Amino acid sequence: VALPGQATTDLELFGRVLSSEDCAPVTGAEVELWQADSEGFYGALGPRDREGYCRAVQTTTQEGKFRFLTQQPGTYGSLRAYFGSKAVPDLPPWGPRHIHVLVFHPKFRLLVAQLYFP
Repeated sequence: VALPGQATTDLELFGRVLSSEDCAPVTGAEVELWQADSEGFYGALGPRDREGYCRAVQTTTQEGKFRFLTQQPGTYGSLRAYFGSKAVPDLPPWGPRHIHVLVFHPKFRLLVAQLYFP
């Protein structure tokens, strides 16, 4: 997630996916995370535009467990930083630090959530 020279804070995210019906572990669920890097850039926007940047998928174990190693995301940068144009107003950072989470399994409803950080 981090580029050379970026100040980062390591972050470990782990958990379990459980059935809402009986709290049984859900094996084989796909847990997908995506986030901005420590400077606030997403992979689909700005100078870091490339497939898979700050994005990962894990498949849950038989116990429903998953684990990700990443860095704490940064706040979104200004619009000018993303698009590099003097025509775009240079607004202050506007997005709180967060990580997107998507949990998919064909037998259950899709879960989409966000984890926020101070």
